[in-house]
Amino acid sequence: MKLVNLTPHAVSVFDHASAQLLKRAGDMDEFRALLAKHPPLLRLPSSGMARVDVERVLVDALRLPEGVIPIYRSQFTSRVHDLPDPQPGVRYVVSAIVLRACPERSDLLVPVEGVRDPHGRIVGCTGFDVREG
Repeated sequence: MKLVNLTPHAVSVFDHASAQLLKRAGDMDEFRALLAKHPPLLRLPSSGMARVDVERVLVDALRLPEGVIPIYRSQFTSRVHDLPDPQPGVRYVVSAIVLRACPERSDLLVPVEGVRDPHGRIVGCTGFDVREG
């Protein structure tokens, strides 16, 4: 099985035990030391970015002395860009928004169970969600 990452960033997948250890790191030095001993099972570099069109409707505005800030209602469409057609033996890692826009696709995976560093930044995941199909 080939995995193709179509998110804008690398995806690192950790086993559950390593993720739990990393979660308990008290600071970045401890986190880095643990990460060196418990690297991800898989690291997928970005191979592009599948995206979904969004339609925005102006619904209000914040009027400040410095200027006006628009407030929109955004809705994602079903128009998807830069997502290849399904290929035998290939799964595509995409955003949850892309997955929702493609209900007919069973070859799409979404990272789940985020792994965070001590500053709260996502550094990986422990698995993938898939649409049943």
